[in-house]
Amino acid sequence: MHGLLRKSTQELKPDFDSYLCGRSVTDTLVDALGILGGTCPDLVNCDADGEWLGFPLDDQPGVSDRLHPQEPTDEAAARTWLNERRPGGDCRIIVGSLMGVAGVPVVFGLTLSGWYSLDPFVETVDQVNRDVSIHSYPYHTCDVESHVSIMGCSYRCITDPKEWIGSQLDHLEPRAPYSELGPLEDWEQCCTEDQTYIVRRRRRLNAARRDICWHYHDLCEAVRNPGFDGL
Repeated sequence: MHGLLRKSTQELKPDFDSYLCGRSVTDTLVDALGILGGTCPDLVNCDADGEWLGFPLDDQPGVSDRLHPQEPTDEAAARTWLNERRPGGDCRIIVGSLMGVAGVPVVFGLTLSGWYSLDPFVETVDQVNRDVSIHSYPYHTCDVESHVSIMGCSYRCITDPKEWIGSQLDHLEPRAPYSELGPLEDWEQCCTEDQTYIVRRRRRLNAARRDICWHYHDLCEAVRNPGFDGL
């Protein structure tokens, strides 16, 4: 095949081998889109919150390939990028707090997209206040346990969250450890998992695999309700 290419194209083989050979197609696509978006920002279609349409890509468990064209390749830079951008999802509901790594107070809870929460979140109190003040991201505290049903490791609202979620926080102060949804020990484990970059990224971007969660929910509904026709 190489011999069938034009000579000028053949001369590019060292660059292909150096920059593309052995890399995933997704990674090279994200690279190209990142360059295009940086050069011509007006070409990027964004939603009302400024997020690129079609991104982030769905997380694949254990896979570290980038999920967003703006995501840096260096992990330290990528963590900073995560903390400085708007969180994914429609809003977040705080259900508890604990002392995190090095005694830093953190809060935890559910990130809602519509009626579903596919992943929990863990944030420092300072990070929540930055999200609120810089991005006007909505965090709430409310009686969530009586309004959600568990589906595996995810949750579904029983009624429209707009009816019970209440007003959003203007500022958050540290609190003594507590949990309004499940044992505190489970959330301590959740906090430990959040130290891993790909877990932190999935939760911050709200990039959990939606198709897997929806299918699991449909299976649960089919078991509970033989007449369920969602499958």
